[in-house]
Amino acid sequence: MNLQLREGQVFPKQYVLSKRSALDPDSPGSVESWVATHNQTGDRVLIRFMTTSLDNDTWSSVNTRVSRLKGLVHQNISLSVEAGIENGLQYLVEPYLTDYQIFDLDHPKIWPLLRQVLEALTYAHNLGIPHGTLSPSNIMVDASGLVHITGFAQPTATYPGDQQTYLSPQVLAGRDPGSDDDIYSLGCILFRVLAGKPWGKDAELDLPIDAHLEQQLRAMVSESPFERPSTLVELRESLGNHFEGTSTAIESVAFSRRSSFVPEI
Repeated sequence: MNLQLREGQVFPKQYVLSKRSALDPDSPGSVESWVATHNQTGDRVLIRFMTTSLDNDTWSSVNTRVSRLKGLVHQNISLSVEAGIENGLQYLVEPYLTDYQIFDLDHPKIWPLLRQVLEALTYAHNLGIPHGTLSPSNIMVDASGLVHITGFAQPTATYPGDQQTYLSPQVLAGRDPGSDDDIYSLGCILFRVLAGKPWGKDAELDLPIDAHLEQQLRAMVSESPFERPSTLVELRESLGNHFEGTSTAIESVAFSRRSSFVPEI
């Protein structure tokens, strides 16, 4: 749906639209993204307008997820700071990233980027906050090589088909996301990086990797969330051994599965 927004328009009321963002995929069910400026603070933001209205339950879930993100601060995480509705149009606001590129799964020096993703997710999971809809399209890399994970509250319905292949069966079925869904998505990303092809039930790894790492990857992409690893700590060490040939173990606490986490609302 064409929202008929235009450059210079004040919409929502506290933002001035500057230009269309190049982030949008050319597919149904996506969002229309605009770079905008807050008319009081001068801060530049990215506003994602929903091209199709989400139902009340889905929009309520989005608002709940945005509220839970308050106070989460990490250099590799770019959070949605506002969810709103104006003139019947639903939107999400997040900081605008300058001079960035979408995560390249074929990057020749991909391990430093993956390591940042692992550290950011570990931090968020430790606070009981899952991303839920992680895919390459919401992992950005700036000119200095710093990773920014975006889209923490972005609803599943706005993802194009090629990116939905990274989402867990549970999220695609409409379940509120948990850390196990992030582990599934990350497993799909890692399989694509290591095998050079998308994950599928009959997919085989083309490159020789450590048997333990392969076992971990296959557990991550299990259709059952109970078969997936509950943390990323051991995976980080295995990947460090694979890419560097040395241990990269980090100190961390064990994270509870979502079923035992009672969020504060």
